Amino acid sequence: MKKYLVLLLFFIQMSFYAQKKEAVKPNSIIFGEITAGLGFKNTGSGIVSLHYQHEKSLFSYRFSRLRKSKLFITSLFPIVPAYYTPLIKIKAKEYAFLYGRRFVENDFSYSFSGGVSYTKSTNIPKIYPVFTDFYMGFPFEINIKWFKSEKRSIMLFGLIPITKPTGFGSSLGVKLFGNLSKQSYIGIGVTFGLGYYKNYRGQ
Repeated sequence: MKKYLVLLLFFIQMSFYAQKKEAVKPNSIIFGEITAGLGFKNTGSGIVSLHYQHEKSLFSYRFSRLRKSKLFITSLFPIVPAYYTPLIKIKAKEYAFLYGRRFVENDFSYSFSGGVSYTKSTNIPKIYPVFTDFYMGFPFEINIKWFKSEKRSIMLFGLIPITKPTGFGSSLGVKLFGNLSKQSYIGIGVTFGLGYYKNYRGQ
């Protein structure tokens, strides 16, 4: 009986040790975000991205849907100043992998990233045949975001706690983004995200 009691006490002690070790184990920094943006040269963008951070290194996957309009002005006659303006709409899907550096303060972070992308672009003009183009590019982005500074419970309706204090939470930020390619663009947008934005160990 004494032998089993010692064994039971041993397992209880190991359980407490495992819980304590788990409590201080650092969480992974991983988060997803969506961005609604407007670019120069009449470009509208919707972006979905996933990010993983190891130390200061930031690895990202970005999917973007782009809409762009081109307005052409053409002289009908060499002398008479009469013009015709066909509007060409461009719809594109961009797939990008980026690497960068991310720096975290208390409830604030900023990052810089660049990488490689593959884009499928479809031109839909009013008077010309529809055509599709494929090309590579150099995507880039600069992010600034704000998130909670410490572990907190997730609140239902902002009033009722429904979880234990957790590092999982939301963020709000600003993204400057673009791509150097056959159809280069640059834009700025508002970002909303969910995930783990910093190491909450010890909180």
